[in-house]
Amino acid sequence: MDQSPNRPVESPLPRRSLGAAAMLALAAISTGCATSAPTARVDVARPDGIDQYAAGTQQLRDGNEDAAIASLQKAIAANPNLRMARKTLGELLMKRKDYAGALPHLEKSVELDPYTVSNHYNLGLALQVLDRLGDSVQSYLRALKLEPEDFASNMNLGLVYFSLNKLEDSSTRLEKATRIDATNPRGWSNLGVVHDARGNAVIAETCYRKSLELDPDNDATLQNLTVNLIAQKKPVDAIEVSKRLVDRKDSAAAWKRYGDALALAKKWNDAMKAYDTSFARDPSYAPAINGKAEAYLAQYRADLEMDDSLRQLALATWKQSLTINKDQPAVQDAIRRWSSVTAVDPR
Repeated sequence: MDQSPNRPVESPLPRRSLGAAAMLALAAISTGCATSAPTARVDVARPDGIDQYAAGTQQLRDGNEDAAIASLQKAIAANPNLRMARKTLGELLMKRKDYAGALPHLEKSVELDPYTVSNHYNLGLALQVLDRLGDSVQSYLRALKLEPEDFASNMNLGLVYFSLNKLEDSSTRLEKATRIDATNPRGWSNLGVVHDARGNAVIAETCYRKSLELDPDNDATLQNLTVNLIAQKKPVDAIEVSKRLVDRKDSAAAWKRYGDALALAKKWNDAMKAYDTSFARDPSYAPAINGKAEAYLAQYRADLEMDDSLRQLALATWKQSLTINKDQPAVQDAIRRWSSVTAVDPR
């Protein structure tokens, strides 16, 4: 059976895109004046690794990321405390989604420069992706201590709290994110997911619809709203939203949701066609088969259990689902409960 909860739309949110790193300014200092006798020139010592860092930043500007990574690694090998090399390499590896490789550079960046918000944010993001959620919380909190009104830090912290099942804390952070930037659809959509998880379906619907006003074509939000409307038993709205989804995304999951909405409206034939389309899109997608079985059973119950062929069809369809995926305890339980004509629906 398909009872998967709604999921955040986009997680996590990159805070800043990687741009060309700024070059370190190196000043030559001289002493004396125009009328005094010449004095010996005093040169400021160039930090170890600075030439490799400069080469890396130029290569990055030229779009040669592989060469830039190699140069930045050489710079850090020569000078492990070269702050900008650490920061630039960490951000570049994050851009490539190599969060494990970026982590030591992000940690060192925080150590070398604890007063820059993006250092704490980047570390929090990497830790979040690597599922070190408790550590991620602490990094985001440090970022927010420096910049409390940062949208991305508040939103991502809300998503981490959601993953930790701290729903009240998650809601608080995501609500703040929507106050900071009410025009960002991600904040509204993810706030909807949290309210759904807290059982606030009406508030969740409002959040999803606000998100879709700002981003009408977000497939994840359309799917989350469909699930929400089906749970609220709003068939007309559910059909309208799920039809928008299948028009945009011809996928097994989208057609399954559309079938659920049609079944809720007791449009049995159309629902069966939607489930069949879902299964055609992905013959390994057991939820489509389960949806069809549940629709047969709903018809059987609506007919006051007079047409036993519908019950038999439901059982046969569930058994077909088990040939796709044996590990479905809910389906196995449904087959046991409905194998007898005297079965009583426990709902």
